[in-house]
Amino acid sequence: MNVGIDVIPTLCGLAGITTPPHLKGIDWSQALQEEALTPQREALFIETEFGTFGSPSGFMGRCVRSKRWKYSIFNDGSPREMLIDMETDPGETKNLLFEDSCSEVLIRHRELLIEYIKESDDIFPLELIPS
Repeated sequence: MNVGIDVIPTLCGLAGITTPPHLKGIDWSQALQEEALTPQREALFIETEFGTFGSPSGFMGRCVRSKRWKYSIFNDGSPREMLIDMETDPGETKNLLFEDSCSEVLIRHRELLIEYIKESDDIFPLELIPS
């Protein structure tokens, strides 16, 4: 699970040492010293696995958060997928998954998640993501 994926590369940058090549995070040390942060990534990925008392339940979810949108998918439950416009619905009350006007956004966020899962060797089942 990638928790705080940018922390170690940023600390390496602040310390003036080379980030180990196997780490996929971004070194934000330069940006932290500038007045305005410049986005370096199209989206942020969140991995969640639910459990009780330290034992995994097998129920997991993944989320892609871009500047405006949040796409979530779970391996079980209903609804299994959600697409939220975070600008107009920061409370996340309206699932836009079936809105025709959002179909391109949905497709792009699914693509981003599939790329992330493949690149990070994530265990989330690719076959659950509609294509």
